[in-house]
Amino acid sequence: MTEITSYLYSLESRGIKLGLERTLSLLQDCNNPQNKLRCIQIAGTNGKGSVSALISNALSLLGYKVGLYTSPHLIHLNERIRINGFSIQNKNIDCIINKYKTAIEKNESSFFEVMTMLAFTYFVNEKVDIAILETGLGGRFDSVTACKPDATVFTPISMDHNEILGDTIEKITYEKAGIIKKNTPIFSSKQNEKVKKILNIQAKFHNASIHFCKYNNSFKLKFLKGKHQEENAQLAYDVVKNLFDINNQKLKKNILKTKWPGRYQVLKKSPYIIFDVGHNQEGINVFLNEYKKEKIIGKKYLIIVLQNRKNIEKTSKKINVIFDQIICSETVSKFSMKAEKLFNLFEKEKTEIIYNVK
Repeated sequence: MTEITSYLYSLESRGIKLGLERTLSLLQDCNNPQNKLRCIQIAGTNGKGSVSALISNALSLLGYKVGLYTSPHLIHLNERIRINGFSIQNKNIDCIINKYKTAIEKNESSFFEVMTMLAFTYFVNEKVDIAILETGLGGRFDSVTACKPDATVFTPISMDHNEILGDTIEKITYEKAGIIKKNTPIFSSKQNEKVKKILNIQAKFHNASIHFCKYNNSFKLKFLKGKHQEENAQLAYDVVKNLFDINNQKLKKNILKTKWPGRYQVLKKSPYIIFDVGHNQEGINVFLNEYKKEKIIGKKYLIIVLQNRKNIEKTSKKINVIFDQIICSETVSKFSMKAEKLFNLFEKEKTEIIYNVK
């Protein structure tokens, strides 16, 4: 870990700071890179990263220079910022952060605000044709929303981050709909009626056209499993097809080639090991629905780790009946749910539940 990377991680102690005022102030002190960047912004509850990757991969294979900003990372912080699949190098991070460190401290910027500035600046410096930007949390007050997108995109919206975004689907949708810009086209996955109604109202208010994706079962992805990923692929296809003059068959072919780690990723076939980053009720349900299709002989084990603020009480019963043993663990992160707390969410009668803090 470089000195600058350690500095970036130290900014996490400043916590989550909702609101665009500090982000805009920081960006202004850094020459407003967001105003020089052609981009597409993506928000939603689940599938944001996958849709971002699908759009990015499709365009890069068609010859575009594509920036991709996603969060969080799986292993290295550099993964959050990529161009045509290649992560930002430490020397680029060091150069940009050293240049603007005074502005960062002046604005008391948070980790995510700085990472967003870093992504915008890097993409402008490298002269990308377009950047695909995943919204971090919510939308209305998220740092990424400082951008000026060619289009805004919504993956399925459901309950998550209730303590920050609101305790109803309507409140959560309103926060996420905050990315919508005046006269800027909107593309959305299929949504439940409450979500759809709010998106339509916000589209009309901003004089923005809105297109709801119609899934037609035509995407059979090689590396991303599940119907939800096929629906993500359809959404990515609709976005690119409508914004770029591209041959439909070539576009579809490139989307089908997309790889995105951590999404029902088979790490090993014997023994059969699956890694999945599903982290809320909807995401875990999607994983379970796909897992139930597996023809596994022998005992089924689950190792589960969650953030402290996650609520999976409704889903824990479904997990109980599928696995023979559930191992509740935790990470060294201060945001990790304690293994013992996770352990207490599961019924012990039919399934062996253990917890491990190492």
